[in-house]
Amino acid sequence: MTIIEIEDIAIKEISTLPNHLFNYHFNPYNLRINKNPFSNSIILNCFHIEKRLEGYSKKFIKKIASFKEKNLEHYDQLLQFSAELIVISHLAESLGDEWIFEEEPIANGSKKNPEISVSNGEITLLVEVKSPRFHEFQKTRTQTGVQLPSRINDFQEMAKSVYGENPSLPRDNIIKDFLISADTKFKNFKLEDKNILSVLVIVWDDYIYEPISSLKNDFTGLLTEQSYYKDKNQKAVKFQNIDNIVLLRNMTEVVKCTMHDINPTSGLSHPLDYGKKGIALPKSLFTVNSHNKEDFILELFECTRQVHLEHFADYKAQDLIMWMKIPSLQKTSQ
Repeated sequence: MTIIEIEDIAIKEISTLPNHLFNYHFNPYNLRINKNPFSNSIILNCFHIEKRLEGYSKKFIKKIASFKEKNLEHYDQLLQFSAELIVISHLAESLGDEWIFEEEPIANGSKKNPEISVSNGEITLLVEVKSPRFHEFQKTRTQTGVQLPSRINDFQEMAKSVYGENPSLPRDNIIKDFLISADTKFKNFKLEDKNILSVLVIVWDDYIYEPISSLKNDFTGLLTEQSYYKDKNQKAVKFQNIDNIVLLRNMTEVVKCTMHDINPTSGLSHPLDYGKKGIALPKSLFTVNSHNKEDFILELFECTRQVHLEHFADYKAQDLIMWMKIPSLQKTSQ
C-alpha cells in the first residue's frame, strides 16, 4: 500500500466525520497541501508498519475513526493509539527483513495478547505498549502546589500539615495496573517458551520522574522488595513475565502537535517519531528479570539503563515536588 492510498483511506474515514477530533488534521487540504505535521506523521508510521503487517493501515485508521466524539475520553484514547503507533513503527523501521511481525499474537489458553510479537528464528520478542490518560492528571499535578511522586507512609499527612493543603498523590496505581496487565498478557507465552523476551513500553509525558518514582522509590517502589503491592503472604509481588520496561517521554510533544500545526522539538523529526538515541530525550530501561539479551534491548529500543540516568533530576525517584504559583501580570491603567 502506498502513502497516497493510506491518505485516501484516512480522508474517507476521518475527514467526513464533523465531530472527530482529528477531522481538521485529515482534511484533504491540510493533509496534502498544508502537510499538517500530525496527520502526515500518522500516515508515515502506518506506511512503515504496512510493509511488515499488510492491512494494518486500514485497520488502524478505522480504529481511530471510531472514536469520533469531541470529548476528553475520546481524545485520551486517540493519544493512547498514537503511543502504540510510535513504538510499532519504530520496530518496523529498525528490524531487518528477516524479522517476522505478528499483530496481537495469541498464546494457548489465553484470551489476552500483547500489541505485537517479532521473531527472527532465534529471538522472539513480545511488546506491550501502555500510556495513561493524559488529561486526567494535568491540573491535579500542580494545582495544590505540592506533589508526592512516591508513596511514603504518613507523608501525605505531613505534607498537608506543613504546606496547608492536600498534595497531589503518586500515580503508582496506574503503573501497577500496567504491570499486572502486561504480566498477564505475557504469561502464557512464557509458559510455552521461557526464552521469549518481553518488553513493556510505557509512553509518558515530560514528567518522567512519576513512573520512575512509582517503580523504584526506596520506600514502596513496585520493583523493590519494599513494594506496597503485596501478595497474601505480605511479600512484594514479582512480575515474573516482564523482562524489561522501557519508559518514553514523547506524549507532551504528541499533544502539542495535535493542538497546533507544528513539528515537535526535543530532537524528534515528526510528531510520532520514536526518537534517536543521543538526539531525542533519553529513554529509560529497567531490567525486571535478568537475561542475556540486554544489549540487544538497549540497541533496539535506543534506551539507557535507568541507573545511568539518575544523575539527571528528571530521571531520579522523587519524594516531594513543590510547584511555584506565579501570579499573572495584569496591565494597570495609567
